Amino acid sequence: MKKEFLQNQITKTQKGYTLLELMVAIGIFSIGLAIVVGVFTQALRTQRSLNALMQAQSNASITLEQIMREIRAGFNFTSSSIPGSICNTRGIFDSLTFSRFINNEKVTVSYEWKDSSITRIQTGASGAVTTSVMNDASVLINSACFDLSQSNQDSPWKISFFASISPSDSRISDKVINIETTISARILPEEISQ
Repeated sequence: MKKEFLQNQITKTQKGYTLLELMVAIGIFSIGLAIVVGVFTQALRTQRSLNALMQAQSNASITLEQIMREIRAGFNFTSSSIPGSICNTRGIFDSLTFSRFINNEKVTVSYEWKDSSITRIQTGASGAVTTSVMNDASVLINSACFDLSQSNQDSPWKISFFASISPSDSRISDKVINIETTISARILPEEISQ
């Protein structure tokens, strides 16, 4: 009887969980943890994607601002296109050439879209040629086209610029940003002959 009493006393005072209760708790905890980790992982992917798009947009804005600043100071605009290019099939051009003055020297500047980038080519009066890529390697220029217009010989040149850009990261390169703007040259055609 004393043995039975002690055994009952031990079981009444022992606190704990059964193996089944522990397994159910671990299962519920694991499911909750899997959901939280999945949401966190998706949030990180989204943030990475947005950062790459913002970097592409920022780089494209800087590139476009440099091009626009130079076009505003230009004159004698011409444009050309490679047969069969994306721009040519739309009736617009993938290269723009114009003259401008840099440090009292007349230079010829060309902007061309090729190899997923915009290239600037400057030819000085002495014939020296300088080539530079305008956009960062983290940005792919899927297309860059120029449309040159002038309503009459006395009006300023207007250059419309169309571009399609995306991040160079292959995981998110399907995200595309389209840019379109029109720039007017500040130098009138009549001012050139003066």
